[in-house]
Amino acid sequence: MEIMELLDGPNVVHTGEQMRQLHFTYMNIVGESYIFMRDINGEEFIPAKGRLPAALDIFPAHLASSGWGDVHQEHRLDWWQDVSSHRLYPRPQP
Repeated sequence: MEIMELLDGPNVVHTGEQMRQLHFTYMNIVGESYIFMRDINGEEFIPAKGRLPAALDIFPAHLASSGWGDVHQEHRLDWWQDVSSHRLYPRPQP
């Protein structure tokens, strides 16, 4: 798979145009947008030279939060989604 094919068909739900529109909408309304790279098994893709993810998923920005981990250089993204079923859960109440 080449990069242009991945951008034209990022996942089984969205076309490339739909994903770009969602990204721009989240950026305009919420000010942030998150794209998750998945490997062929649907798990987190670890970037490496010469490799591309199997799919790109966009997270609704209002259901995600980002922050720094315990180590200063470690960045984390938390989202409220059951990855195995792709059902979105409401944000936990404090």
